[in-house]
Amino acid sequence: MRVMVVLLVMMVTAGSSFAADKWPTRPIRVVVTFGAGGTSDIAARVMAEALSVRLGQPLIIENRAGVAGILGTEFAAKANADGHTLLLTSVGPMAFAPSVPRKLEYHPLRDFVHIGMIGTVPLILVTNTGFPPRSLDEVIAVAKGKPGTLNFGSSGTSSPSHLMLERFNRRFNLDIAHIPFKNGSPATLAEIVGGRIEGAWDTLPAMLTMVRANKVRSLAVTSAQRHPLLPDVPNVVELGYPDLVATSWFGLAAPAGTPKEIVQRLNAEMTAALTAPEVKAKLGELSFTTAVYSPAEMQKFVANEVERWRPVVTSAKISFQ
Repeated sequence: MRVMVVLLVMMVTAGSSFAADKWPTRPIRVVVTFGAGGTSDIAARVMAEALSVRLGQPLIIENRAGVAGILGTEFAAKANADGHTLLLTSVGPMAFAPSVPRKLEYHPLRDFVHIGMIGTVPLILVTNTGFPPRSLDEVIAVAKGKPGTLNFGSSGTSSPSHLMLERFNRRFNLDIAHIPFKNGSPATLAEIVGGRIEGAWDTLPAMLTMVRANKVRSLAVTSAQRHPLLPDVPNVVELGYPDLVATSWFGLAAPAGTPKEIVQRLNAEMTAALTAPEVKAKLGELSFTTAVYSPAEMQKFVANEVERWRPVVTSAKISFQ
């Protein structure tokens, strides 16, 4: 009996190694849980382009937006664990959603193996150009003077833009209404530019083009220093609010059970891509700060993020309609 068990283990291990040696055998799908044009989509496309060259197969982006990234994440969790489906992870569905009172069809640690980090980005406060305030303090003053009259958009309930607004409201005892948009940051931007909402706290990459084109007014970034791409925009620390420092992060994951050899290969190729000058420069131009993590480090990072954000999400009393 013991010999049979040993032989069975050897056969399974050999089969896994064989599959990993042959991988990838076809195009790789990368599930992005937000709409095209958002920060997750931007991160996924840059990484997909770099990895396609290194892996010898195209990485095809599949946008599955809905419920702040939860629907796409649930879909990816149920995919075949053969290395041909990956998930672009982000703080919302991985770290915020587990603390929202909703039954999830996935667990961020149990149902995924986290491959590595792509990078982090700050958020930026943008408003429509017809909205009178010209500074963060002026926005606070208007919100206090006219409680319940201002509307800020977000890329969805439990998204970084939503949690930042909740944090902002509670920090200054404000009553700015939250307006979530199914199609993410592009939809938020359209509403701001059109003057239908006053503004949003959203990720810098998603806002950058419109900021540079002066289609929206930029008032503050949530980094500890001024961002090199927008040196004229003050940061929250210099404005006197260091407790508003916040970043959003993005990584790659695969369904649990994906062969270890494939995960290690993906991590090695990610590391090579992120340290390549051309990729690092491209992500830098899009406002990303890159970071290299091993799978074990990324798994631990996600676990820590879930616990770090739990009290924030709970106190905000977030719920999905």
